[in-house]
Amino acid sequence: MRIYSERNKRNFIDELKNNDWYAVYNNDNPNLAYDNFKNTIHKCYEKCLPLKPLSCKRMKDKPWITVGLKI
Repeated sequence: MRIYSERNKRNFIDELKNNDWYAVYNNDNPNLAYDNFKNTIHKCYEKCLPLKPLSCKRMKDKPWITVGLKI
């Protein structure tokens, strides 16, 4: 489960703004430029919006968590 709080969203935007995009802008190969772009976005995303384990107690409060999803 990821926590999409306003603070985490702001951190993600700030991380993107402050990142070095040199490898994307100055690459003549569009495939490599895209790979660099995708990897940069992914790193920022994982840093600012990491996966957090969902506790069993909190999982019981969620009506959309079906038995099939629990298995």
